[in-house]
Amino acid sequence: MANRLTRAVVESHVTVVPFEDIARTWALETLPRSVGNGFWAWLPAVAIYDDPTRPFTAELLIDMTADGTVGFSTVTLRSRAGRVMRAGDERLPLSLIAPAVMGKLSYPGPVERAGVFRPQTFARPPAPEDREAALRQAILATSPRRPRARAPVTEDRLQKVAEAYRKPHEGKTRRASVADALNVSKSRAGELIRLARRTRRPDSEENFLGPAPGPRRAGEAEIKAAGARAPKKRSTK
Repeated sequence: MANRLTRAVVESHVTVVPFEDIARTWALETLPRSVGNGFWAWLPAVAIYDDPTRPFTAELLIDMTADGTVGFSTVTLRSRAGRVMRAGDERLPLSLIAPAVMGKLSYPGPVERAGVFRPQTFARPPAPEDREAALRQAILATSPRRPRARAPVTEDRLQKVAEAYRKPHEGKTRRASVADALNVSKSRAGELIRLARRTRRPDSEENFLGPAPGPRRAGEAEIKAAGARAPKKRSTK
């Protein structure tokens, strides 16, 4: 009695052609495309179905249609001697081959609608053992709020904050000027400005920046020297 075909059995007969061989042998340009539900695959792809009980192998070209569905665009049968055969009455278990192929092709990535491609997201298709690393890379590469590594706050850094804060601003706010000069976000620039107001210079009794002239006001308040008297107002009488 013939063995009943199951997905596990079919999957054992499926081999996905390596990325380099597709480009070299088939002259196809593959791109990372979303296949939906947070999974991606490099398409078009080529898979070989080799069931030892059959007198032929099947070469399957997998690609994505305009509506975002993945399917077999061409199926080529080859005899064991390598001769191309006509399909004839030979029936392939495509309903089982398709999920077996996608199980080997797809890997987790950003959640996008099916059909979206991002060639800058993945440098090349990941090996199975590298799929978790590929997922982390994909999340970082496409996150709208990519975390920035914060540079340590040193005296030199606070000096740069003060210099950028006091330079002409050309229509920008002081905080924006500091953010541009230090390549940080505006919120981080605000934190550095507040720290510069509180931190004393190593060679001076003054802080890197003077206190603000008032609540929610930019700039630096003038600090009177100790013992100095404010000039008297001249009477108009």
